[in-house]
Amino acid sequence: LCDSIDPQLVQYLGPKVTLANEIVGQLSPYFAQRYGVASCPVVAFTGDNPSAFAGFESMFAVSGHSAAVISLGTSDTVLFPLKKYPYSLDTRSVAMQHLDGHVLQHPTDPGRYIAMLCYKNGSLARDWVRQRSLGAGSTWTDFSNAADIVPMAPMAFGFYYLSTEILPRAKGVYRFEQHTDGSIVGPSGSTYRQVDRFSSDSTVCWNDARAIIESQIMSMCVDYAHKGSHAMTGVAITGGASSNPALQQAIADILGVPVFATAEQATASVEIKAPAMPAYGGAVRALERLDPVPDTSSTLEPPGSKYILQAVCSPNSDRHAVYAQALADFEFLREFVSQSTTLTCADSSE
Repeated sequence: LCDSIDPQLVQYLGPKVTLANEIVGQLSPYFAQRYGVASCPVVAFTGDNPSAFAGFESMFAVSGHSAAVISLGTSDTVLFPLKKYPYSLDTRSVAMQHLDGHVLQHPTDPGRYIAMLCYKNGSLARDWVRQRSLGAGSTWTDFSNAADIVPMAPMAFGFYYLSTEILPRAKGVYRFEQHTDGSIVGPSGSTYRQVDRFSSDSTVCWNDARAIIESQIMSMCVDYAHKGSHAMTGVAITGGASSNPALQQAIADILGVPVFATAEQATASVEIKAPAMPAYGGAVRALERLDPVPDTSSTLEPPGSKYILQAVCSPNSDRHAVYAQALADFEFLREFVSQSTTLTCADSSE
């Protein structure tokens, strides 16, 4: 990779390529004296996302779940482990047909990898929907209440790409409803038509708040299947929007797994509270390089407490079945939106 950019790039970066869990030397006497710490090995650092993943995975290892992390912020990010490198010479494989997203070296295990999926339209898009559909003075509680309805999928879908999205490459706001006169035929045989706004009468009350949540999480589910080779058993959520009850339950229902949040467990209480996860993960990575490996349960937490993954909601099996059956039509319509964006851009450039 370095040679493809510049044959001299490795020389500029350093004497050799270093793995993320490699000991690169000892702490310099300056820092030991300046901050009053003992001289110790220095482990190569990694990016904030892989380092945070290492912290979450160390907690999942205790709870018995395979790690998957969803960060809900200005942009949304999904991180999950891969047992093997997903790409190969077999161009017919699912992974080779979907090369978007990132595959990174696992931050603590050189024999594994992690995938990272990034979505540009996260909380800003949710906030746009909240203000546009519920009013500028509405709250996130209002948003959760509006979104707390039965699944819209597969009867209706919405896509909200205010900025050009990464996964998929698309821009604009699109809404679709099942209709007998629809001209867009999904894989299930259901027909859809594009609408300016969702139907709302005595029998249905579909809305953009519910639609954007379903759309965002179903996109994550689709893209996970393009990279992941094994079913996830739990998801840890973090970020500014991770406390939203409607989002929490939608993640559980669509992915079909329990949802966890980091919590600080004291002697008599449990408080949903996250440490600085990149730093926490850095400490986990450093401790794993010591010989012998210490017991981290009493090393990384504040005195009298410890960090755990606290379950915040569980999936509704009936709703999960609905979403599982709707995924094919959702992915088809998402590709339709992406192709429509490509055609629109091509038309405007002529």
